[in-house]
Formats: sequence, structure tokens, C-alpha cells
Amino acid sequence: MKRSLGFFGDFAYHNHPDNYEINIPNKWNWFLMQSKQLFIRMQDPMHICTKLRNRLLSKTTTLVFGDQLINIQPLYYVIDNFCKLDHGLVQSDVNPK
Repeated sequence: MKRSLGFFGDFAYHNHPDNYEINIPNKWNWFLMQSKQLFIRMQDPMHICTKLRNRLLSKTTTLVFGDQLINIQPLYYVIDNFCKLDHGLVQSDVNPK
């Protein structure tokens, strides 16, 4: 996989006619992918959701989307004001011990 990303050597299909171009914003310095790709590998959705959940519930870090800070207060509102059958959340989901 490292070779196919193009950062650790040449990939045999770098100039393949089926390559497509992805325009990644320059300010995304955390997103490691060449602009021309033959295929894309992504982390599974559960892994990504787990990372977001851990960041959201962290006491020492903040979660930022764009220019907005994200916190767990809306989740408490949903738990307190809506039926569990609609959202499936419980207090221990947002306040793990």
C-alpha cells in the first residue's frame, strides 16, 4: 500500500490511462494522497466513527469542524428529550467510565 500511495517509491501504474485526478485542498496537510490515483484505500467507517467518538469524548482535546467547535451537549439533549428507540443512545455512550 505504501508504494501505491506514491510517497515511498514509484508505482508501476503511475501513468495508467485509467488514473483519475483528485483535487485535495492544499491546506489538508494531514491527508496523505497523491492527486492522481488508480484506486483509493480508505479506513473502514467504524474505525473513522470510533476516532471521531474518542475525540468528541476526550477531556483534553477539542474537536473542530471548519471554524466550529463540536461538543457533546447536543447528544445529552437528544438523550433527555427523545425516545431511545429513535436514537439508540444511553448516558454511558456519551459519559463512559
